[in-house]
Amino acid sequence: MRLCVIAVFALIFSGNVKAIDMFGAVEFTDLSPNASEKVWEREKQVMPRYPKALVMDGVRGCSVFDFDVTEDGKATNVEIVSSLPKGANFRPVKKQILRWDWKLVEGKAATKESKRVRLDFCMNRESRESVEAQCKAQAQMACE
Repeated sequence: MRLCVIAVFALIFSGNVKAIDMFGAVEFTDLSPNASEKVWEREKQVMPRYPKALVMDGVRGCSVFDFDVTEDGKATNVEIVSSLPKGANFRPVKKQILRWDWKLVEGKAATKESKRVRLDFCMNRESRESVEAQCKAQAQMACE
């Protein structure tokens, strides 16, 4: 399952009063478990914000996270598996994952489930459509 959120950024560079319009997108991909094996699915589709450091540097990136959803539908044990650029601050994304609400898939028994998700962060100055296409293409590349 993929979701994409588009945002427009107005960046103001220090020493310059000039604002530059940037289009940004966040692409969400469920990596595991697959759709037929899922016990839990996200109830609210609140996407993480584009990491501020990446926006300020004009950089796109990606991150892969492993975590568990408990029998009560709460995310725990969130760990970054890989990210680009290396060393980027994805802690705010990790915090957002902990706040996601989970609902039980119809017909499934409540049990702990391990999940892996990928988030891609893209930006450009062209258009909303082009940044969305860029993000979909980036989500097909390696994130390590």
